[in-house]
Amino acid sequence: MRILRAVRFCMPLRRADRRMWSKKGSQKDSKEIDTVCPYCGTGCNITLHVKDNEIVRVSSMLNTWNEGLLCAKGRFGYSFVASSERLKTPLIKKEGKFCEGSWDEAISHIADRLKE
Repeated sequence: MRILRAVRFCMPLRRADRRMWSKKGSQKDSKEIDTVCPYCGTGCNITLHVKDNEIVRVSSMLNTWNEGLLCAKGRFGYSFVASSERLKTPLIKKEGKFCEGSWDEAISHIADRLKE
């Protein structure tokens, strides 16, 4: 928990937080979406503040197991969501190469492999 507190209370990081979020404009119209941090297996609860279909801020509520504290990746590492390199369809390995497939095909492939 010490590392988590360091990120929350470190003045340079807090200033970076404010500068980064101030460029996103007013957050009054943002929608809050509660979810789980995708980075490690710890499962910290996070709240995404979304405006115009873009994440403008990440926070965490105090009444969660991580007590509102987030590591640097959890608080600042959300740019991958809008990345042009992000996978949006499943990749299935066929003849040693990955090929795009449908979700139904991927689920069927997984089910067949689990039955083996």
